[in-house]
Amino acid sequence: MCSAGCTSAASGAASTHHARSWIDFQITSHFLFVLAIMLSVCREFYEVSFMTSTVLFFSVWYHKNREVFGVVSLVDSVCAKAFYIYALVQTSRSPSAPVFFLNAAFAIVTSACFIATHLDGDPRLYAWVHPFGLHVCPGIWTSFVVMTHEPIIFTTGLRTMAAA
Repeated sequence: MCSAGCTSAASGAASTHHARSWIDFQITSHFLFVLAIMLSVCREFYEVSFMTSTVLFFSVWYHKNREVFGVVSLVDSVCAKAFYIYALVQTSRSPSAPVFFLNAAFAIVTSACFIATHLDGDPRLYAWVHPFGLHVCPGIWTSFVVMTHEPIIFTTGLRTMAAA
């Protein structure tokens, strides 16, 4: 059952939910991920471009369908958690103390919002806290990482080929 009280085909009942509007905040709150992708492409931070694009695609798909449990929700969850772990690794590699503390603040906000919306099943809390804590904050965090860090995975390979 989704947060709007819909039933899914997976539960054996006919699906009664309607897709979320493209202007719903649960969808539009992903906008900062789009900016982070553009910034990461410009800075040749391709691992972030790939991970952010993947998270964006599956997250929008998941929320567009009103958080119906299924394959999309599982893939979205795995991608988002992998990206969060990547951001924590980048945090541990912060180039200075101020950058570390700002990364840590993003991590704390994101974690607190995740925990709050998963421990409390109130759909009104989820409707406001989730987009800010798991879309807006990580979107800003991603851009911050791109501006202050170096890639971990594609450290030289793609950058060297692009320069050649």
